[in-house]
Amino acid sequence: MARYLGHNVGVSAGLTSGQIDLFHENDADVLLIHNGFNDATGYDNGVNEAKEVIDLANELGAPDGVAIFADIEPTYPVDAAFIEGWYDEIKAYNFEPGIYSVFDSGSDLVNTF
Repeated sequence: MARYLGHNVGVSAGLTSGQIDLFHENDADVLLIHNGFNDATGYDNGVNEAKEVIDLANELGAPDGVAIFADIEPTYPVDAAFIEGWYDEIKAYNFEPGIYSVFDSGSDLVNTF
């Protein structure tokens, strides 16, 4: 089951501890996704977005080693520095960094990645 961490007004409602309990009671895994941004450029921005989502994951009791994905939509500006900042910060807190997106050939994200 894929769920977003945190609320993104007009876009998505964030995962709750009650939902986590329900998923685990039914032996379902949860894919954690962060979509609270629309600019995937700059190392510091990647670090800051990671810090925000790490706090949300910790509030929900996410265990070490869980993957957390940054949702980079095809229309978002993106650069390698953001991905590096995201990766470095997520890894520093014992989570696994990932990118959730549309990986179309020739897209800015694919070219950057």
